[in-house]
Amino acid sequence: MKIFSKALLICVLAFVMLTAAACNGGNEADKVTPTPKVTATPGSNTIPGETYKFWSWQFQSADVYQGDTIRDQAMRERVQALQEELQITIEFVPNTGQWDMLRQSAFQGMPEVDGGKEGGLHTMLQTYLYQDVPGACLEPLSDHPESFDFSNTNKFEVEAQNEMTTFSGKLWYFIPIELGIHFECAGNVLVFNKRLVTEAGYTPEQLYGWYEDGTWTWDKFEEVLVATTDAGKNQWGIERGNSPLVAWALVQSNEGEYVRLIEDADGNKQDYFVGYEPNTIAAYEEYVKLAKDLKCMEPTYYGTVDQVPLNNFMNGKTAFMFTGFSTNSLDKVAQMTEDYGILPTPKGPANVADKDQYTAYFPHMNPYLCYRGTQNPSGTIEVLAKVFQPIYDADSQDAKDLYETEKTLFSRDEESKKVLDITEANKTFVRQMTYGFAMCGEKTFHDMLSGDAETQILDGEITAKAYFDSITDTVNAAIVANSPYTWQ
Repeated sequence: MKIFSKALLICVLAFVMLTAAACNGGNEADKVTPTPKVTATPGSNTIPGETYKFWSWQFQSADVYQGDTIRDQAMRERVQALQEELQITIEFVPNTGQWDMLRQSAFQGMPEVDGGKEGGLHTMLQTYLYQDVPGACLEPLSDHPESFDFSNTNKFEVEAQNEMTTFSGKLWYFIPIELGIHFECAGNVLVFNKRLVTEAGYTPEQLYGWYEDGTWTWDKFEEVLVATTDAGKNQWGIERGNSPLVAWALVQSNEGEYVRLIEDADGNKQDYFVGYEPNTIAAYEEYVKLAKDLKCMEPTYYGTVDQVPLNNFMNGKTAFMFTGFSTNSLDKVAQMTEDYGILPTPKGPANVADKDQYTAYFPHMNPYLCYRGTQNPSGTIEVLAKVFQPIYDADSQDAKDLYETEKTLFSRDEESKKVLDITEANKTFVRQMTYGFAMCGEKTFHDMLSGDAETQILDGEITAKAYFDSITDTVNAAIVANSPYTWQ
């Protein structure tokens, strides 16, 4: 954030005028009244002439929000109105991989940008615990209560902020409510190709009937996946997808977890690895069954941003695919030529007894931060919040209309819309995302749960139970070392 040199110009002019007055004899009538210093805009913490720079991993250029969607239009109007009202400049800094540089510059008290958006829970603690000095890169939002009210449940995920971004009694990140249906607000859903399902002897109506009567379970899922697999055509029942998508979905659908916050008798809290518990192990056994026993899952492991799984599904090479990463978001699936439907993740054994218990993991949260060392932190926090708060209040008719509009845009039938309602109502934050980049020796925590680890389990080199038992101590040490509760 930079302040234009208006004050300097004013001082120079004042000096010239005073000098002229002195040459005229310095009469009282010729003396110039001192120009008042530039102050904050009434009702705001900003100062006219300031420039605020915001960065996001999603910004591909400095010219953001140029699309024709409701969101882009609303954001363009908002940014323009704020600049005119407050007489400030708002700049957006594109992502060129400078994450660590941003942390380092803030750590040294000379931030390259004023604030912005983390990549989610998995990058948040990397910043908060940078150089093992909690908060050294960040300006605590709660130190500036005059800037904005982050307790407004119509605008912010207050419960998540209290639980996941408040450390040592201070709020470090705000999390806007995500409205409508897009990859950062909808949880994981299962999309299916209607033609492939029909050719295998099922109908979309049959599948929808199963989820509506509560019988859409792993057993039914296996049945359809096997029927839609045709090795001769290189056609698969389900896409393994990006990173651990299928495994995560199965774990969540069976009430399993990888990380749980545990509170002891003295009220002390700590996150611990619990991937060895029965519900999670059962999900991995189902995962192995799909891949190795039933041979109905495309076997290739793809990275988080690889678009091959999405293209395979959209081109009719796989009958089912889980969404859950930005790479295969519903707005992209909606562009496919063939007809598709949407189903919830089928219920695992732990959920079968509850007719309506369809869960959806919610891997995305969007924490926003103010870097330490900005010249006007109160102004930065105010502008950051005003720019990135939801475009509508969550309980407004506009928000409801946006949700309904995007349901229609990203689905092809009424049953799919009902599934999106179910997903929205049952989405759950997953704590393992918080520790994705925590180092466990030479590997990250995320790597310990995917990639080579998955392959070893799928190839039968080790059972899921034996594997998770073997990594528990290492993973727990990494979690504790990178936990905000350790540093309080």
